[in-house]
Amino acid sequence: EHPTKFGQLRFKSPHPESSREPVPDLPPRRRNPPQEFVEGSKRFIYVWGLPPLTIDGDPGDIDNPVHAMEIQKLVATLFDVRPESVCAATISSAFVGFPTRADQRFALEFGPIEKVIESPVTISKYTSKEGDKKSFGDDE
Repeated sequence: EHPTKFGQLRFKSPHPESSREPVPDLPPRRRNPPQEFVEGSKRFIYVWGLPPLTIDGDPGDIDNPVHAMEIQKLVATLFDVRPESVCAATISSAFVGFPTRADQRFALEFGPIEKVIESPVTISKYTSKEGDKKSFGDDE
């Protein structure tokens, strides 16, 4: 019963997207910084797009503390901060913590000290593996 004696129409269209719980969309194998790192800084920058860490030609492992320290040193050098202010997230990204908003703003405004990171390029012959969608023949 509507108090003004006019009709009231409700149409509910339930669908899965309207009632789903939020789910974080994180890159694969990205580690979040530990709680003490988060509590030790007031502002943060997430840096990505770094050249993937390679050790003697093999891809780096973020779970290896020595490899994570190499990423920390690289990002610390780029942003002119202490390595303790950097937390490696993946082999090509990291979090940078800043004590004040002014420091973060300065870093965002001027960007990294080194604008270009040089990394060696290697070329190797493609070898097809079993199960590839398309195999390349000798005539192609």
